[in-house]
Amino acid sequence: MFGIRTPTKVTTPTPQAIEREEREVLAPVQPQTPTLIPAVRKSIGELEAAIAQSAEGLKKQKSYKNRLTEAAAVQQSALLQLDAARNLKGEIKAAVTSAVKRLYELVKEADSQTKEGKDKKEERTRRRPD
Repeated sequence: MFGIRTPTKVTTPTPQAIEREEREVLAPVQPQTPTLIPAVRKSIGELEAAIAQSAEGLKKQKSYKNRLTEAAAVQQSALLQLDAARNLKGEIKAAVTSAVKRLYELVKEADSQTKEGKDKKEERTRRRPD
């Protein structure tokens, strides 16, 4: 019935508390200026800044030598964004990764086919003396 009781509160101040009180008394008291804290979330400003920067980034696209180098850069960017995404399931990441790699392969194949077509046209024009 008589269990453990909470100890009584110590009423004698510690030496550190006495020193702190002495410093506060000796230091000149400056009136505190009230700081206004906006009721709006602080992160919304950061979000708007990020959106504005991404919109500017879309307007200023890099120029590449050909479509193949552009496709390689876009593939690398997409894979980096997927790695940075933390709230995606593993299956989704794997599926998107394989789709991005397949798209790059398709661009590579299309680029090689257009080069072959150009080479054949050049051979035809060389063979025909006009």
